[in-house]
Amino acid sequence: MKIIFKNKYRLQTSLVLLFVFMQFGSLAQIKKDSIVTCAVKSLPDIFKKRDSIQVIKPTKNSFFLIIPIIGVQPANGFMYGAVAQYTFKGKSIIDKYSSVNLGATHTTKNQLLINLKNNLILNNNKIYLSGDWRYYIFSQGNFGLGTDIIPRDRKNTDFQFEAIEEPMKYNYFKFHQTISFQVIKNLYVGSGLHIDGYTDIEDQNLDIENNQFTNHYNYSNKYGFTDKEYYVNGLSFNMVFDSRDNQVNTNSGWFANINYRVNPEIGRNQQSSQILFSEYRYFIPLSTTNFQHVLAFWAYGQFLIGGNVPYLNLPAIGWNAAK
Repeated sequence: MKIIFKNKYRLQTSLVLLFVFMQFGSLAQIKKDSIVTCAVKSLPDIFKKRDSIQVIKPTKNSFFLIIPIIGVQPANGFMYGAVAQYTFKGKSIIDKYSSVNLGATHTTKNQLLINLKNNLILNNNKIYLSGDWRYYIFSQGNFGLGTDIIPRDRKNTDFQFEAIEEPMKYNYFKFHQTISFQVIKNLYVGSGLHIDGYTDIEDQNLDIENNQFTNHYNYSNKYGFTDKEYYVNGLSFNMVFDSRDNQVNTNSGWFANINYRVNPEIGRNQQSSQILFSEYRYFIPLSTTNFQHVLAFWAYGQFLIGGNVPYLNLPAIGWNAAK
């Protein structure tokens, strides 16, 4: 009887353990099967019938988008307008996307801002064009040059930036266009044409008769520029490296640009100068399943190598050539 009892006990124990493992296995299988990757859908697809969504559509190589602009900034006030973007690529699978952007904005400070930018990669990625065209009827306050315009005594709590602000109005025309050709994969070398014009300059705090001078007027006199209009026109040597998978919606890769610009002297409205512009962008994907999770680094610099540029063309915080 004792031996029979042991065998029955062992048999019952085995059955119980087998039942428990079966339960855990079932739960594990159910839990594993319940993790389903959700397909990415656009908002219109949510309201479509399932049969219409399953229809395979041909791949689009071009996209057009118009977005309204409504916002508020201290330098512009309330602003409204629109921006349009056209994105396209060639028929080859290796062709990269190109884009053209056009934006127009009007502000409550009677400013008109028109921008046209192009980044075109053509002829099976062998030609790289990059352009920045602008026309501004603009007004802004400037705060002088250097860091010594701000009191170093931190105990001076009465200091306000408005006290040193010098408001200005002017028209600004910009035409920067480069064309580069592929030397090796992702590396392009070329040249560019650059035109910057500042006209109808109104220095609102300037009162020469009462000996009230501004930083703009003093700088222009010191370096021999007129204070009503001036230009910075020249040619450049351009070098670009671009390994980004998509310049419009980048997930990985890096971008670097070095542009060395030479501006000859043309009358009293333009003096000779040499300018170096550099830019670097690096994109690191953070997820193997969601490509929209990206860590990006962006650095740029503008350096006056030689000569003189007019006051409004000097590098300034909050005003960069890459915008």
